Amino acid sequence: YSWQVEYIEPYVNWFLEKLSKAIRDGILVENQYTRGLFPFFYGIKKNPTQYCRNLSIADEKIETNRNKIASLSKKGRIYIMGAGVRGVEAVRILLSKGVTNFSICDNDKKKVGISIGNRVIVTPATCVGQYKKGSDSFLIANKNYSQEMHRQLLKMGVDPGDIFIMYA
Repeated sequence: YSWQVEYIEPYVNWFLEKLSKAIRDGILVENQYTRGLFPFFYGIKKNPTQYCRNLSIADEKIETNRNKIASLSKKGRIYIMGAGVRGVEAVRILLSKGVTNFSICDNDKKKVGISIGNRVIVTPATCVGQYKKGSDSFLIANKNYSQEMHRQLLKMGVDPGDIFIMYA
């Protein structure tokens, strides 16, 4: 991690200087948010090697999740449930891995009919109507309502083994 440490230290020092100056000059108000930044950046400054190691571990986890998401397509069609930030991320991941056999659904009627990645968002009922048990997968791409969405899919008859929660 030595090359990462070599590059990160000057930026941490620069940021801490700019943050301190902005507070001194009244550009930023010292509050809970800005006070929280100092320990974070001082922690990086104190042990940049550990910080870089943690970044590498996080990168590996992200890549593992991306590969897991893409591997769902080997079973059959993927139905992405949730057309928010995570849903868009799931579409981006699938397209970057060359996966095209997916659909997107959302409970929000305002999103139904809108396109993401050349896919028109449909209702969950539409996807469940097309779903083939044991070969297709539902990928829940919503952080805040994942458990509710999971229960919804179960009530609609989706097999629990065909439901996956993104980054759970």
